[in-house]
Amino acid sequence: MEGRPSLVSTTLKVSLAVVGVSVLAANWLSGGIDRGGASRLAASVAEPATTGALRDGFSGVRLDPCAAARKP
Repeated sequence: MEGRPSLVSTTLKVSLAVVGVSVLAANWLSGGIDRGGASRLAASVAEPATTGALRDGFSGVRLDPCAAARKP
């Protein structure tokens, strides 16, 4: 078993490699995000709560837990 690396040393090497790649990826992502473009994209997406698209269909729905039918 002399030619074979130990489990601890292999785990340490893999962990260091993962940490290194994670730091490089985080650095690359933090510099590569177009914050103005992300803001424009978020502003262009319409949500049903702001457009009122669901208001007409659900305006008559009343949720009352006391009025629900009881299970036997």
